[in-house]
Amino acid sequence: MRIVICLSVLLFSLVNVHVDAREKMNQALEKSGNLRHIMVSGTQGHYLVKGEVKRTKEKWYYTVEDGHKEYVKEKQVQIRKSQEKWIPFQFEVTLPRGKLPHNASLLIYLYQKGNEGKKNIFPFVLERLE
Repeated sequence: MRIVICLSVLLFSLVNVHVDAREKMNQALEKSGNLRHIMVSGTQGHYLVKGEVKRTKEKWYYTVEDGHKEYVKEKQVQIRKSQEKWIPFQFEVTLPRGKLPHNASLLIYLYQKGNEGKKNIFPFVLERLE
């Protein structure tokens, strides 16, 4: 019985840490002023990325890499025109299963690009692969 209670407390703590970390990340994103509520889901080369961007003149882009190799070259995030302060977006990323890295984390970098080049670069883990 003690083991079950200890495991339950440990599991609850780990879930809370994960939720707290996600909440802190979203708070930090919102403080940056341009991106919030990012959610990444999917596995084995099929991913869905969604969130909200603040209406600005700069466009949003993304790349996918593992720190050594680029799997998706720069692509523009399609964001609908809106007068809302925050605009929802979502897009899919698909990679051939046979080309996925081994023992690596697959990362997506969301960023804005203006006259000065890339700015507001935000990395997110798509998947940790073994």
